[in-house]
Amino acid sequence: GNTDVASPDQPISSSDCGSFEAVSHQPPKEASSHLSLIGDRVIDNSSPLTDIGGTAALHSSATNLGASTQFCGASLISDRFLLTAAHCIDDSKRPFTISLGREDLDDNPIPGINTYGVKNVHVYPGYKNASTDYNDIAILETDRSVQYNEKIWPYCLPEKNQVLSDYFPVQIAGWGMVNQTHKPSLINTAFVKLVENSRCEREWLKLASPNYALVRKKQYPEGLTQQILCAGRLGVDSCKGDSGGPLSFQSSNGRQTVLGIISNGVRCPILPTLPGFYTNIANYIDWIYGIIGQPKHITPNSNAPHPTSSTGCPKGDGFFPSLDGKECFKIFTGYFNWDDAVAQCKAEGLVLAHPEDGTIPWLQTHLNENYGGWEYWVHARRNRRQSTFQWKDNGAEVTASHSLWYPGQPNDGEDSDICVFLSAFSSDIEDAPGRPYFDYDCSGTRGRPLCEVVRN
Repeated sequence: GNTDVASPDQPISSSDCGSFEAVSHQPPKEASSHLSLIGDRVIDNSSPLTDIGGTAALHSSATNLGASTQFCGASLISDRFLLTAAHCIDDSKRPFTISLGREDLDDNPIPGINTYGVKNVHVYPGYKNASTDYNDIAILETDRSVQYNEKIWPYCLPEKNQVLSDYFPVQIAGWGMVNQTHKPSLINTAFVKLVENSRCEREWLKLASPNYALVRKKQYPEGLTQQILCAGRLGVDSCKGDSGGPLSFQSSNGRQTVLGIISNGVRCPILPTLPGFYTNIANYIDWIYGIIGQPKHITPNSNAPHPTSSTGCPKGDGFFPSLDGKECFKIFTGYFNWDDAVAQCKAEGLVLAHPEDGTIPWLQTHLNENYGGWEYWVHARRNRRQSTFQWKDNGAEVTASHSLWYPGQPNDGEDSDICVFLSAFSSDIEDAPGRPYFDYDCSGTRGRPLCEVVRN
């Protein structure tokens, strides 16, 4: 058997979560994951379930645990408890079985490791039996302690009433429908962005057909309250079969935190152009801890690397040298618009980074492995009048991912300033203007500033 297993009986603390290294009290392991875009889904082909080890499948059978019986997802939050959507808890599907640590549901599970029964179900008292989608949250208690390993570990929970900024990048995961006819056996993950509730309301009113607008009004007759999160990206959404699964994010120390529960949205295989709806877990923290027990303690933990003094790069949080030591960068973990990102760098005597052409691939890998695979503001200059997404830096052409025109471009002249997102999780290029529900522009979009020490 696998000897690399954390004790399931040890009480979970607020720091014993978010990765296998955290629950097994091992030193953080260097990330080996390289994410690639396949269609509209981001799939991790190199290291299955290393960053979604808390994602569970619910099956309407105790014996057939393949993709055909999977009906919802769930998120492991301790060695005995999982979060799911209340609307998934249907008496017609009981007794149901929990699968953990399974990338492909058509592969045979390992008895005692991958599968668990359900001892108790706790549906939030305010859930109205699916008459609306408010309070769509439930807790499942397993029939025995979950055995942690490299593919099974609990998500961290958010702070009470924690609020993340508009456009904040998050991840969804599940085995749900990917089109009108196909339900995969292989887990899918995708990156989406939070959509602030008032903006989400406006986009639904603006873009949804009258029928969809009526459905949303029935789901949420009092509007999108703080109990609800909106998230999405054009062409990407959670779908039927994904309900109950995680909406998560990776913190600067590499830990995975489950922020929301996949709840509802538009008819995703047909019209994945509107944000989906998620239960806001931070709004239910007191109720959750009242059932699963309070965490032992809170231990701030960051494994962001510190540069060595031999490179001449300043010591301190967020500083790191380039591979050849010729450039020195600093990453800020907060999310800012373009102008504020520039100001954040300037306030510390830095400038927004101008990465050299040869630095880009290494820089993307370094950011993904050490700071999370999100999006970073860098600086470039446009060398063409048309939207070709090549930038010229010191005479060399640079290809940047997730690039945004500064307001007014591409109609401005050549060599004008560009605001650019350098994505650490995808090598694809997205032409951001015109995306219907993000209102993409450099003043509204949020990213992490990637600053650079001014070179003499």
